[in-house]
Amino acid sequence: MDFYDVLDQVAALLQKRKRVTYGALKLQFRLDDEQLQVLKEELIEAQRVAADEDGKVLVWVGRDRRMSSVQSLESQTLPFPDLRHEPPDPRPISYTPPHLAERIRAVNVTDGERKTIMALFADLKGSTALIEGLDSGVTCRVFAAQVLWLLGYPEQARQRMQEALTLARELAHPLSIVITLTLSPMVWIRRQEVQLVQEEAEATIALCTELGLGEFWVAEANVWQGWVLAKQGQHEEGIALMRHGMAAFRATGAEIERQYWLALLAEVYAKMGQPEQGRHALAEARAIVDKTGERYWEAELHRLEGELLLQSQVQGPKSKVEEAEEYFQQAIEIAQKQQAKSLELRASMSLARLWQSQDRKAEAHKMLSEVYNWFTEGFDTKDLQEAKALLDALT
Repeated sequence: MDFYDVLDQVAALLQKRKRVTYGALKLQFRLDDEQLQVLKEELIEAQRVAADEDGKVLVWVGRDRRMSSVQSLESQTLPFPDLRHEPPDPRPISYTPPHLAERIRAVNVTDGERKTIMALFADLKGSTALIEGLDSGVTCRVFAAQVLWLLGYPEQARQRMQEALTLARELAHPLSIVITLTLSPMVWIRRQEVQLVQEEAEATIALCTELGLGEFWVAEANVWQGWVLAKQGQHEEGIALMRHGMAAFRATGAEIERQYWLALLAEVYAKMGQPEQGRHALAEARAIVDKTGERYWEAELHRLEGELLLQSQVQGPKSKVEEAEEYFQQAIEIAQKQQAKSLELRASMSLARLWQSQDRKAEAHKMLSEVYNWFTEGFDTKDLQEAKALLDALT
């Protein structure tokens, strides 16, 4: 049982009994002091469904005191503020949520994380109206979903993202919905859920238009729409829309996610048989990694470099096969260090295919099966289906 399962059970128990002592919660759910404290913060500060009484009792106060009733986004006329005529505020930290503002100021925060937080809220034109009530339960699920996919849990990643979308709509909080819709394609793309990417990119643009938000969120949605077009075989149109979105996004001063988008762009170029264009995109992505320190997609950048190198007509000092194998091995090593099992699987498949072409089938099967057999879920996803098919071909 993971943390959110416990959280849901505690919330249900609290709603039923109205008042529960902390001692009873520790006994019932086998919580230590640290786990209990996080649980309290989630229910009291993030979800706002409970209150502390004398440091001894947790009291149910109802679902989200900010609203008198909870209705779906589709059926409720929301009090969305019109931000289109508000003057810009050059001080993003003044309207960044307090807990994130503290992260910006903290001395132990990486430059990459600080820029990420700043950029997320720098497009809100100085308004606190959207920020108030930003639900950490939503944002935590959004980012947890991305991490779960990387760690090798694609089904749990799907569940967490769906939970985030459901919760955001239940709370009917505009920014929570925008963030979830905008970032969810990062999970759906990795799962190859093309239809979901298209639907949520369109929903993002519609909601941002209604709210009068600027280019930051719409630009990101444009990138996702371009990826969908490319997956549907409209490569040129897809690349054009992706590049348009990336340019508009960068014009806001933000750098986050660009390395990921450039990797997606490189994949499209690979499908089009344009390896040098793809390698140029990867070179730009690696420069961003070096600048920001955001290395979560670094293994994939190495893997894609190997794949594109095998397509390339440019001959370097080493043979293309030898150099590509080195890139695949580096990708595997980076993924292993990061415990990024999903990326390790992809890199292992690339290396296994190369070894298959060299008649090293037994070696390839042994290497790939060790990674594949680690997985316990997500066998309906494209990556794991391709891995299984490759293993069958190697026997």
